[in-house]
Amino acid sequence: MKKRIYLCSTALFFCIMLFCFAFFNTNQKPLVSVVLPTYNRENYLKRSLDSLLAQTFKNFEIIVVDDGSTDGTQNILKEYQKKFKQLKVITHTQNLGVASARNTGNKYAQGKYIAIMDSDDFAMPNFLKETVSFMEANPSVTIGIPNKNAYYAHQEDNFYNPTTEERNFPLYWIVNSNYFNNTGNIFNRNFVLKHNIQYNPKYVCGEDYDFWIQMILKGASVAKIPTKTHLVVFRIKGGLSKNKQECQKTENIVREQMYKNINYIYNKYSYDDCMVIKALLKKNPQMFFGEEGEIAKKECPSDTDVFIKLKHPSWIDYLIFNQDATKVFRKNNFDSAQILSFRPTNEITIKWDKWGTETFVYNKSYNLYILKEDKPD
Repeated sequence: MKKRIYLCSTALFFCIMLFCFAFFNTNQKPLVSVVLPTYNRENYLKRSLDSLLAQTFKNFEIIVVDDGSTDGTQNILKEYQKKFKQLKVITHTQNLGVASARNTGNKYAQGKYIAIMDSDDFAMPNFLKETVSFMEANPSVTIGIPNKNAYYAHQEDNFYNPTTEERNFPLYWIVNSNYFNNTGNIFNRNFVLKHNIQYNPKYVCGEDYDFWIQMILKGASVAKIPTKTHLVVFRIKGGLSKNKQECQKTENIVREQMYKNINYIYNKYSYDDCMVIKALLKKNPQMFFGEEGEIAKKECPSDTDVFIKLKHPSWIDYLIFNQDATKVFRKNNFDSAQILSFRPTNEITIKWDKWGTETFVYNKSYNLYILKEDKPD
């Protein structure tokens, strides 16, 4: 009798253990959710999904939001759901736009991190391994930007070779435009939930720029993910003029909102990105992770430097020099000049190495120095 009770108890114990193990594995949340919106991209979708299925990192889910496609997208998704049990498909009955599709994907995401992928882009096999490892090793980072490459629309093997400057763009360029690009970026999902940050459905283009600025203004820290090779490849669509106009319109709106939020008064004549960077850093001192913050600070003049904005008939630029300096350098074109005379908030006369001697007079209304006898346009 005792032997029978022992055997039953042992069997019951193992059954409970097997049940717990199965339950745990079934209900374990993925570490990262890849959100992939799509709309009528049947010619690209398979390659994008294949690149994700080939990831060396396995603890992830894919959330595809079909934003009302009318082509063969649904057939492709049904086929891939058989291959990957962690592929979730959410379907919009009508096309609501990419911002709404991204919001839907984020809503259903379960991962600690959300990685962004578009259906006409694809990832290298180590994409998730590298990005997740970086984020786990650097918990203070909210947004990770991986190394990227690109290919031209309808030219699958014609890869774009970015210049060294484009590859190593400083993160502070975000004050001027959407240099982050969406593809491959990874961010902390809890940060977005905590601050209720969403893509704005009103924007048909440039919605990601608004999303990043929202995060930065709420205290997000941004970092590049250092790898020797690119981790994702995005498609250069060639762009319709209408799309470009919409993107530019969105960027202008987002920048205006950002200026208001950091108490920066925009003046097209005396605008300088350094002033915006400093205002952003005052709002969010942790904005740039690691050496990126030092790069931003070094790019801008210190409080003891003389900072002069110049308006020439053919350009608007600025000079930065020390109080005791006898030479100046034009910031953007690296022209050097000798200071012949300088009266603060009055005028400066300089002798350019290439331009000859010119005098600039301070204009209080525009807060810049204008070439004598010239008028701001």
